[in-house]
Amino acid sequence: MPLKPLIHILLLAFLLLGSACARLKYAFKKEASSAHVWAPLALAGAVQINHTDAKISRWGRVQNPLFGNQDNAEALSDRFNDVLEYEAYASLVLSPTLDGEFSWSKYGTIKGKEWLAMEGGVRGSYWSAQGIKVIAKRERPLKQDNWSFPSGHATAAGAWKKAAHNNLDNFNRPYPVIATIGQTLAFGTLWARVEAGKHYPSDVLVGYALGTFLTGFVWSATFMKPMDVGESLSFIPMQDGTGLMYVRLF
Repeated sequence: MPLKPLIHILLLAFLLLGSACARLKYAFKKEASSAHVWAPLALAGAVQINHTDAKISRWGRVQNPLFGNQDNAEALSDRFNDVLEYEAYASLVLSPTLDGEFSWSKYGTIKGKEWLAMEGGVRGSYWSAQGIKVIAKRERPLKQDNWSFPSGHATAAGAWKKAAHNNLDNFNRPYPVIATIGQTLAFGTLWARVEAGKHYPSDVLVGYALGTFLTGFVWSATFMKPMDVGESLSFIPMQDGTGLMYVRLF
């Protein structure tokens, strides 16, 4: 290949890579700064002091203050997660994303991209949690197995709740009732896993933070506008071909 076209290709690849890296960096900072990510992680660290993690776990599965018994707690953790998943898919389908005249083809294209971003974040969270389980090998409170950390149910709860909130943001208006219901179901899932004797509090807190972060990260990296990261990349028609203009704000 002649040197000049090769230089053009390398320059384009460099600019696209730089744009992608900036986008990922912005998405990481945005989601990591969320209180739904750093606060659970901080609390998970705090409960390690003076064996508080084990004490809360023991109290929850013995007293069962919210769900009555361990069987109810386990069953409800499944149902809560199911409702959160339904909420995420319903908000995906119903959220407005089109400006101007409606078109099924445009709607399908946009919703397909949103579905892939949502599924990528949620499924990525799940497989990340499973991978961490293999490495951590933490024994469950009732010693059933070594898959306690982090909680898969809590990871899914955080992921589906975050996915629904991402979709609802397309309405560009507050949604306090729906948001409160989703948050209540998510927290209910976390505590249900503790009362069921399946996890320690730190397991569910880390899982919730993991699901929230990864789902938000994939969504933000996919849909963040160029100006949100202080840069833009555009092609300019020229007499002898096409020019490439890259603008970065400092």
